[in-house]
Amino acid sequence: MQRVDKCVQEPLWAVGFFGGAPTSASPGWGARTTTGPTANAQRYSFTGDGDSPDLVLDGASAVIEREVALPGGALLTKRSGGDTWSLPNLHRDTVVTTDGAGVVAGVARTYDPFGRTTSQPFIDNSAGPMDAAWLGQHQRMTEHETGLAQTMEMGARQYDPVLGRFLEVDPVEGGSATEDYVNADPVNDFDLMGTWSFKKFFKRALHNRCVRGAIAARRGRSLAGSWVGRRAAAIGAAEA
Repeated sequence: MQRVDKCVQEPLWAVGFFGGAPTSASPGWGARTTTGPTANAQRYSFTGDGDSPDLVLDGASAVIEREVALPGGALLTKRSGGDTWSLPNLHRDTVVTTDGAGVVAGVARTYDPFGRTTSQPFIDNSAGPMDAAWLGQHQRMTEHETGLAQTMEMGARQYDPVLGRFLEVDPVEGGSATEDYVNADPVNDFDLMGTWSFKKFFKRALHNRCVRGAIAARRGRSLAGSWVGRRAAAIGAAEA
């Protein structure tokens, strides 16, 4: 079984993004490490404080891949065997990969609303059974080890695209009280960090003029002195 350790902090080797084959160069930041047989281990390293991997190392800490996020949402994987380009759809999911000449590898991938692949072979744009597929533009990595349930590294939590639910409750106080994903509305919203909450959704809705109009129509009744009514009035005054 491959499992990501989210808190491994140790010296490793970083490389320039646009050189030739991956090689070691200068000290870098830290890593997430998968466990399992040494020959199959991958370590995902980072050059900043985000959670999108920049480098992939093998069990001996040799750099085997570099991940470069490009303008427009494409993801470039630099490999010794040749570059792989991952291209997203409007929902930011990786739908096709190509080589450096633009030749498409395999077929276009599709996903159900919660991120489960729909019968096509899994995308291959990272070493080992962990690739940027659904929401791949944001490098949300999906682990698809044979014989195990798919899981996604979604910021602070792990997400199961088959169930459409997180595997843990929201770690942020006041966040979602359950493991559901964006109140079961994955088409219109995202939770890339695993900390989405209904409170955030509600505040966003209050910035919608139609929602504020409906609230205003009820003022003087049950919402007159409520937090909802006061908040909508404050937003309207600020925009006036």
